Amino acid sequence: MGAITEWPADVADSPVAPVNLTPALEPVNGDGPVRLVTGSAPPAPNVELFSLDGVSYTIPAKPRVNLALRYLWHSKQYGDDRAAAELLESLLGAEGFEALMNYDDLTGDQFEAIMRVATRYTLGALEDTTGKSGSGSNR
Repeated sequence: MGAITEWPADVADSPVAPVNLTPALEPVNGDGPVRLVTGSAPPAPNVELFSLDGVSYTIPAKPRVNLALRYLWHSKQYGDDRAAAELLESLLGAEGFEALMNYDDLTGDQFEAIMRVATRYTLGALEDTTGKSGSGSNR
């Protein structure tokens, strides 16, 4: 919503000056609304999560913060197992997720190691500049 630049004659002629009800475009001292713009995040490099028969499967080195929030929400709503599946599919894409899902020799230890790395990268996206976890977690 833009600022009102013209006032009706009856308001403009009143003894009380009109007040601009449009919020300031720039927050004062870092306080105020945060303006978000779709598509403004720079692309991040990928890191290898695992390889399968010589094929490397990668995830973003800095996953999007909303992916971390979605992971936490899925964990709360549906439990850790479904959250893990949703996270891996989001990070790896359908092809990488299917490759892992169809690997019959996958062990529990291997899966746990993959999930540990995936969640460390994803939840690391919630870390603020002071090094404190934005989720209240110590992960």
